[in-house]
Amino acid sequence: MAKYKRIPGGEKTAKSGTTWIEDELRLALNLYLELEGKQIHEHNPAIQELADRLERSVRSLEAQMRMFRNLELGGDYSHGNMNQICRNLWVEHINNGTTVPKTDEGITAPTDSQNYPNDLLKWAGHRDGGVKKPFRAGTGRPAGKRFETALAVRLEKWATLIAKGVEVPSHILLVGGPGNGKTDTVEGLIEDLDRILKLDGRLFAAFGSKFSESPSNEAPPRRVSVNLKAILPETPEHLHRTITLIQDASETDTDFPEKSAQELLLAELDQIDSSNSNEIYICCVNRGILAQAYSEAQLRAQGPRTIELLTEITRAVTSSPEATSCWPIPSFPSVVAWPMDIDTLVESINGETQPSVLHQILDRIIEDPSWENECQAGKYCPFCENRRALAEPNAVDHLSELLRAFELGTGKRWTFRDLYSLVSYILVGTEQDLVTNGTQLSPCEWASGQVELLNSTKKSDAIARARALHRLSGNLYWHRLFPMWPRLATKDFNDSRKKIIRGLNEGLKPVDDLFRYLQWRDRANKSEAISKTVANKFCPLLDPANADPEQEISFATSGNNFTVRDIDERFCLSVGHGLKQVTHRISFLDREVLKRLATADDELNGDSISNQDSVKAEKLQTVIRMFACRLVKRALGTRNGSYTNKDNLNHYKQALENSKELKSVQAKLRSLINDDKRNLFTVPLMTTFAQPTPPIRRNVVLECQKVKVQAWKTEKTERPKPQMAYLSVDGSPVPLTFELFDALQRLTKGMHTGSLNGEVFAMIDRIRSRVAGRIVRDREALDDDAIVVIEATGEAIRFIDQEFSIELREEEA
Repeated sequence: MAKYKRIPGGEKTAKSGTTWIEDELRLALNLYLELEGKQIHEHNPAIQELADRLERSVRSLEAQMRMFRNLELGGDYSHGNMNQICRNLWVEHINNGTTVPKTDEGITAPTDSQNYPNDLLKWAGHRDGGVKKPFRAGTGRPAGKRFETALAVRLEKWATLIAKGVEVPSHILLVGGPGNGKTDTVEGLIEDLDRILKLDGRLFAAFGSKFSESPSNEAPPRRVSVNLKAILPETPEHLHRTITLIQDASETDTDFPEKSAQELLLAELDQIDSSNSNEIYICCVNRGILAQAYSEAQLRAQGPRTIELLTEITRAVTSSPEATSCWPIPSFPSVVAWPMDIDTLVESINGETQPSVLHQILDRIIEDPSWENECQAGKYCPFCENRRALAEPNAVDHLSELLRAFELGTGKRWTFRDLYSLVSYILVGTEQDLVTNGTQLSPCEWASGQVELLNSTKKSDAIARARALHRLSGNLYWHRLFPMWPRLATKDFNDSRKKIIRGLNEGLKPVDDLFRYLQWRDRANKSEAISKTVANKFCPLLDPANADPEQEISFATSGNNFTVRDIDERFCLSVGHGLKQVTHRISFLDREVLKRLATADDELNGDSISNQDSVKAEKLQTVIRMFACRLVKRALGTRNGSYTNKDNLNHYKQALENSKELKSVQAKLRSLINDDKRNLFTVPLMTTFAQPTPPIRRNVVLECQKVKVQAWKTEKTERPKPQMAYLSVDGSPVPLTFELFDALQRLTKGMHTGSLNGEVFAMIDRIRSRVAGRIVRDREALDDDAIVVIEATGEAIRFIDQEFSIELREEEA
């Protein structure tokens, strides 16, 4: 059989989108048992052969077989959406010890069934899909599987070495805030240990049973221990160990109600140096508890070794330039402390060898066979269109680039919970968005309802009908990412609209519909954290509507590529002219919106507009052309990787990764801090932080040799890739944020220093003040030609032979 090759967007077969029936699933279970639950992946020839016989896609068959794996491990699948037939077959297998083989001849198509896109609503961070509860199925893994991360790869290698008896760190602390995947990583590690040690699910089941003892509405136990020898008595001597799992170190323990969370953690850390310990200790902990534990250790005069350990752990998990090795931490070879919130989830793992977590998530969604096969809304459904659009070549790559650009621009990382919420938000919106007349609808039902409104002739539906097409288009994922539009609710705009539209022909109705949509207060739902992040931070930073005019925004297999300027120029002439150029490059819904606006644009040029109303008509015409232009730039830019600040963000990324690029940044910052014309470092001493310089009659200035700006030297250590680079200014670390980098780039292009924004100005002031404060308190620095100048008199104060002397400044003499 030829080597299997994945098809972008998923392979299509005669049964794509149809539900699996019992005979098919029985054959899938037979193969699963034949393979002993191993090698369940798309490249297995046996899976490929059965998929071909069943006329199913390879990925679809793989998904069904993984259901049986989850059942074997006592788990569930995709938020409880386990196929009931799978459950019945598995029970039959457990009771009878085998299944009844059946031929695949005569398999008939079942009735339609829907999981996606409706199930995507459950991915949101506040739902079970975004909150992982240890060893409880249906929580924290909304796609029904564990996604591979750089840390998961590292931990799997660690588990392999444990199984071989190689000496490796036996105390692992996973440090990070909520939503970073600590609990899921630990559960995945237990799965890997179980598989590598060939325990046939017993280790996983042992942990699962202990965590399931507590009711689902109560917090799981803080500490659970499982003895490997008890599970497998004949296990090798090097595996006669106990695995202890602390699922959340910020919780207290019901067995020790008198002890606080930090006291419990301290007691456990005290035991780490024990030379005869056979314990494998795995702990999920946040930085707050680490800080509290350190304070507790100081108050209780804890042993110096424990305090040293806490200090080393804290230094290892920080993102500062002085961070130390994480695997293991210095001075404690048995301890690993890994920061979960530094690794990025939107870039490839291990260079380009493994797809990013975002790619894994979206591949899982796009290729899932459970999407509604015949959506009631048809081509008007934005949710099904989102799936089709993301299945296009490079679409997910460009979305990943956008999310990574956001991380670079803000210095923050997307967590697992953030990504799950974002994917749910941009693909299907929120549950609140899908409520119609007080009834919660599924995404496709909602889309079908909006289509009915478009065709409604009821007077009571007039307002909803006016917004319907724009609401459908607004649910396309590029418009969900960039949802901000001007409301145009001023008296001037409203007067122009009422004057022009009143009593005129149907062709101008789209203008009224557009204003009804833009002025609708509930248009942009910001009730959830992810929607606020998108509207207040993501959109202003990266909006393709404001991209550089020379950026290429649409790529053609034949013909010319379009730049942002091309789009602007075409839509400046008319909506119809612009639409003609992009009609085959945009989605059906966006095209329908533009067709209606093009009609209105033409009407505003028509003879029905009187001379006295021409100014008002021109105002409305400008609005719809700008709206159409922005809509197209967002649609094309998001899907093709064109966005605001792209060049600067790419240069910034290169500066973080390339020492040569960083050198040019050093020179620009050195020039900004120092007075290049006089070859000196000068700073007023009569100001408070970030305040304006006083008048000459009151000003006192420190002058000394130019301050050195260099790259901060860091040693290569076993730790995540750093979030940002640091510069050494007079020996002190200064973070190279994107805001600072962007300001330096603009200054080199001619921007005046006085035009720097407040935050960058404050940062520069802070750097200069820190340097000046060190110099005036450092005798050696004062001896090194530093002077304090009183500008009103021209006098200079020097520090010579351990004494201050006042003299007339040389240039004044």
